[in-house]
Amino acid sequence: VPCVVSDEVVMHILFHTETLILERLMKFRYPKMRIYNNLLMDILSCISKQKNQVNCQKEIETFGFTIDEFDQLNKEYSKYNYENYLMDYDDIMLLAFELLNSNKAMLKLLQKNIKYVLIDEFQDVNQIQYDLIKLLFLFLE
Repeated sequence: VPCVVSDEVVMHILFHTETLILERLMKFRYPKMRIYNNLLMDILSCISKQKNQVNCQKEIETFGFTIDEFDQLNKEYSKYNYENYLMDYDDIMLLAFELLNSNKAMLKLLQKNIKYVLIDEFQDVNQIQYDLIKLLFLFLE
């Protein structure tokens, strides 16, 4: 019996964890900066965009950071996650793509019983999600 967990629940858990990590890093690095939820959400969004190779330089400037400062914060965030065996949503997508792209036996095993695919809100997928979808389901054509 498959277990179904809504995207909203998963995203809430991931976002809450990511927010706490980023807030801790920022309080250490910028102790005098006023840190509020919208800022954390915007920074996490920009980190996500960078992982998906989308330029967000204009957004970074609105945070009050230089590009170098933001890049350093992003590196610290990634390092913290790596050292603590944590992955954010983008890391999960990237790792899944890399794993399936390099391990054809595992890819074939997943594809073995797939007959139909329904992707809700396909217009909202980013590049890595699109690449993962193609990799998993292109054989259905």
